[in-house]
Amino acid sequence: MGLCALIYVLLLIFNRKRCFSFVSGNKVSVVMILYLLTIGLTVTPTVNAVMIVIVLLSTIFQKKKMNRNVYMSRGSFILILLVSTYLILNTIIIYSNKKYNPEFNPYIGLIEMITYFLYFIALSILDLSERDRQLLIEDASIYLIGVFIIGMLGIIDKEAALFGRMSAIFRNPNLLGVYSAIIFALNFQYSHSIISKRIKLMIIGLSFILVLLSQSRVAWIGIMVYFMMVFFKSNINSKLKYILMTVMLSFIMLIIFKDEILYLFQTRIVTAFNMEDFSTSDRVGLIKAALDIYEDHKFFGTGIRSFLEEVKKYRYSFWSLHVMHPHNAYLEMLQSLGLAGFLLYLVTIVNILIHKSNKDRNFIFVFIMFLAMGLLNRLFNEYSTTIFLWTVLAFI
Repeated sequence: MGLCALIYVLLLIFNRKRCFSFVSGNKVSVVMILYLLTIGLTVTPTVNAVMIVIVLLSTIFQKKKMNRNVYMSRGSFILILLVSTYLILNTIIIYSNKKYNPEFNPYIGLIEMITYFLYFIALSILDLSERDRQLLIEDASIYLIGVFIIGMLGIIDKEAALFGRMSAIFRNPNLLGVYSAIIFALNFQYSHSIISKRIKLMIIGLSFILVLLSQSRVAWIGIMVYFMMVFFKSNINSKLKYILMTVMLSFIMLIIFKDEILYLFQTRIVTAFNMEDFSTSDRVGLIKAALDIYEDHKFFGTGIRSFLEEVKKYRYSFWSLHVMHPHNAYLEMLQSLGLAGFLLYLVTIVNILIHKSNKDRNFIFVFIMFLAMGLLNRLFNEYSTTIFLWTVLAFI
């Protein structure tokens, strides 16, 4: 982590970009947000929760004159209060007389989910210009170069095959894959770059390589959905360009990594439909378990971070005994918060989207990519990727 942070700072200096390059007058908040989107990705959620509260207070304190247009709609703010209240009451009521595994402390999960709302409010108040938003995304994306270097050093140290599953600074290859897919999508469509074009191209290229090296099928699905949206919304000339680029890259990759790609195809793509594969059979079993738990606790759910303990009550056998979520963001929300919490959360996000005036298509595409990845992974409460979800929601 220290090496990754050092590489990040050196690259920022090399690009002659400082936090003071932002037009926004609230420099302290910008610095902290950059921390949350980079070094903070693997830091304990409670520490980041404190940082987010400081960001919000700093933003409010330094904003001498508030512009009413800066704030989200009144309806969105009320819905955020309602969801937060529901989360607090649901957690207190369910766990007041219930033992829980300290490793999956529901109150920590509660704090984490509520602070995403505070982070969203802070970004909304900052009222960053379009240039500021692009600079923030690009400066945060530079961190991926350090992540890539750490990942490659890990391969060298372990003397692993090039296409072995990589997790780099993250604890799980899926997190690396999803993070890399997000960074790729956030940088791919912008034709104008504030940072060095060579660095920008490097970020796009390395993020795509990390998506492959993570062997995360979740990330692959996200990238496919993203490319489909970009392709169908582009003009005919752009479509031809994307087709040609895809064919050329595929051809080059096939020539250089023929054996590795064949192995990848056999172990990660074909097995996605093989029920004898533990990864596939476990995911199907986890979905069934989440549905069973939801059926027995439809309205209020079984509480935040309760899946691991609840699934033990049902006759399911999994390859991993420490799976704390059903690998589906929507089923996890239904199982943990019930139909009432799920609908409140959904209505809040839809309301935020409806009342956004900017409607930046680039960010909308990334948001839809998030929704697609949520079908096979966590979406609302996995800090290292969820923080980007709320960043995108604030920037749309």
